[in-house]
Amino acid sequence: MSLKMISCEEAAKLISESMDHAIPFWERISLKIHLAMCKVCPTYMRQLHLLRKLIKNWGSNAILFFSDKGLSPESKAKIKCHLRQFTPKRTE
Repeated sequence: MSLKMISCEEAAKLISESMDHAIPFWERISLKIHLAMCKVCPTYMRQLHLLRKLIKNWGSNAILFFSDKGLSPESKAKIKCHLRQFTPKRTE
């Protein structure tokens, strides 16, 4: 396979693919050359890495975020009361 100049669109696809699995050698080289010459794609790659890291960290802390351990029974009752106002009544 020959080395070719890739577009930003192709680079974005390769950046994303490379985060999920290993990409072929020549695609890796083409991406590195593109990243060395492009001003936009390295920023995109950093942002994508950051997003993946944030989502991964958020996912591991989601249980704590959605936990109701800190709520008093009175607070829980107030929330349930307010939610009932927005819940449609069933008619059978």
